[in-house]
Amino acid sequence: MTRIIDFLPFLMDDCDLAEKMLRAAEDVMNEKKTAMYLPALTHLLALSSKLLQKGVAIEAIDICNLINEGHFSQLQSAVVRIPIDCIDLHKVMTTCRQNGLYDGVIYVMNRALGDYLGPLEEMLDTVASFSGRGDLLSDHEVQQGAQLLLYLNCCLYGTAYPIGVLPEEQKRTVPVQVYRCITSVHGKEGVGRREEGAYPYLRLLLQFDALQFLHVVCTCADADLFKSEDNRLQRLTEIVGMLSLECKSATILSEYLKFVANLVATDRILTPTETVNQGIEALLRLPSLTQGEEQAVVEVMRYVTGIDVERVLRLSAKPLRVTICSHIYRLQRRFVELLKCYLTSPVNTDSFFDVSSRLLVSDLTREERRTTEEYLKERIEDLSSLSPSSTASLVVDHLGTYWADLRRRTNPDQRHGVRQKCGEMISEAFRLRRDRGDCFLTSDEEVDEWAFEVAFEWACQEGGKEDAELKSLLLYWLPLGSKTDCCLNAAAANGKRTASVVLLLEARGLLSRAFSLLLDRLNEAIAEGETERLLSSTDDILSLARSHPEQSREFGWLLTLFRRIVETTKIGEGKGEMHDRLLHTVERVLESGTEKAIDIVQSLLQYPAFREASYRDHSSLLNSMIDACEYEGRLLDSFLWIQATEGVDAFREITAFSSHRINSIVAPECVICGEGITRAAYLYSCGHMQHQECWSSGEKACPVCVEDLPSESSTTVIRGVVPHQRGALGYARDERRQKKRKNIFDMWDDEMHLGPKL
Repeated sequence: MTRIIDFLPFLMDDCDLAEKMLRAAEDVMNEKKTAMYLPALTHLLALSSKLLQKGVAIEAIDICNLINEGHFSQLQSAVVRIPIDCIDLHKVMTTCRQNGLYDGVIYVMNRALGDYLGPLEEMLDTVASFSGRGDLLSDHEVQQGAQLLLYLNCCLYGTAYPIGVLPEEQKRTVPVQVYRCITSVHGKEGVGRREEGAYPYLRLLLQFDALQFLHVVCTCADADLFKSEDNRLQRLTEIVGMLSLECKSATILSEYLKFVANLVATDRILTPTETVNQGIEALLRLPSLTQGEEQAVVEVMRYVTGIDVERVLRLSAKPLRVTICSHIYRLQRRFVELLKCYLTSPVNTDSFFDVSSRLLVSDLTREERRTTEEYLKERIEDLSSLSPSSTASLVVDHLGTYWADLRRRTNPDQRHGVRQKCGEMISEAFRLRRDRGDCFLTSDEEVDEWAFEVAFEWACQEGGKEDAELKSLLLYWLPLGSKTDCCLNAAAANGKRTASVVLLLEARGLLSRAFSLLLDRLNEAIAEGETERLLSSTDDILSLARSHPEQSREFGWLLTLFRRIVETTKIGEGKGEMHDRLLHTVERVLESGTEKAIDIVQSLLQYPAFREASYRDHSSLLNSMIDACEYEGRLLDSFLWIQATEGVDAFREITAFSSHRINSIVAPECVICGEGITRAAYLYSCGHMQHQECWSSGEKACPVCVEDLPSESSTTVIRGVVPHQRGALGYARDERRQKKRKNIFDMWDDEMHLGPKL
């Protein structure tokens, strides 16, 4: 069927063939009773008048099928596409009215009867039946209301519904007829109730949807209807204002004020000052308003002149209308009152901080800025209770002198109160600076130190922060926190913030106290049997020893830790996290030298489980000890002693030689080349001198006084270095180093016992 309908436009010249195919389509649709081909078929009927008569019967059958099967939405879509003389008007009108299908009613009445007011009045009757019900509307009722407003918009603007243009005659008359209809004093009989008052149609449209109705009027404000000299738009605005005052509805009044502001801003009407003032007063006397309704008053004040601003301000003060008051205070540049209205109950916290920030970066005079900043500084404590983070951002960005002022006026007795009121805010300020990558709060180091102490004390006491949070804070601000004992005392107050205390002790150079604290924590974990705390304490001690290796070696931290681990660990269990830490501790102890190896072995041998065990039972521990030991340590000490001894003997020979008497220098030139002595040279006992590079005979004798040979000890090297001669001891040491090490346990077949055999 779809293919047949698609090919029909190409067969329009052959009317007989087209008629046969249409009849085939008729038979199929009569048999299946479906409307799926209707859109394509109605489009075909509109293409050519040649097939118009051939399609009438088929179309009538299809519409009947749609009505019988209840496809009313498809029926409404089909009716507006079919030429009006191809429709059964009575059946279509009856069906559309019974089911509220006003698109079909409008199409038939406009095209067939030329009646444009009839559909409008029918839809007004229908909307009046449910607009005052007060409960939620169904989707169908909402759709009927939307159709009414759309039809009204088309009629007022002089266009066809839903699209297209009207004939010239109807284009001139229809908008005027519709305007007179909706602005009639009494309306058609039966619409509304007489006790509701005059102008029932306008009253109905305002009550149903004031926003959309007034939007329709604004859209049509530039239509030919309102360009006449009888001021139709002005009269309509006055009637709507009168009805809005009578309704006393916040929604209708606010929409009316925005409607007037829009028309005045575009110079469509003259300002109805009296009606606007009455509307504002009526709106503000209502018990509660939304922000949008308050914004309507602000909007009309921007465009309409002659409004009594002081009266509006008084009416907006009780109850407080923040949006309206803030607008008036801005106009009058009363910025302190502007901020106060945001802090009046109910407090609008987000708006207050946003307005404050934008106000402080705006173009204020010096006096305005001073008074505004003073007011904000006075309210910082109250603001901190509302939002510490927003208050901190406000102070950091715009009130930088507040910190110094707070420190100056806070004496030691008041510090506790300041900490309770502003401690969280100050802590948020340091967090904000840290997030921005700044290493300061102010440019004054003393003020920064004082503020950090207050913030840290609050975090430890009132804030109840965990140890991890405090440590994270200290890691960034450690230079400030470690200057005095204030932060240290605050962290150590409850005895549970070990990591923070250790960090502060390290920064202040109290390493022994830090180790003692960690060791006490380790002992507590051992006594209470808490494995996690035990592992954590062990790791902390290892980390402390790694950070301070010299103090660790001097005071034996790792050996102490090793002994405590050995006492805690069950000897013989070769697996587990504690066993891994035992091996790691052994490696760390032996890294500094093998002198502690004996202490380690002695500590292990105190336990029978280790002393009576075999090598393979503790091979991992023993191999770790052997790998960590450096046997060359003792040999190196011996070699150093030998070298020191040889050095003493050589020094004695040099001292004895330098004490020999030498004759005066005969000539300051080399006896071989005759040049001056500017390089390394030999000085002979006879007083002659010879360059070192000019000496080629191999004999240490003066070439001039060869008959008077000096002894070898009489030759002295000046400004030169005698090449170093490696002794046999040096070669022997290298040879021993190159020898491969042997595992002495490889050839052991018997079971080896670590302790003495009993």
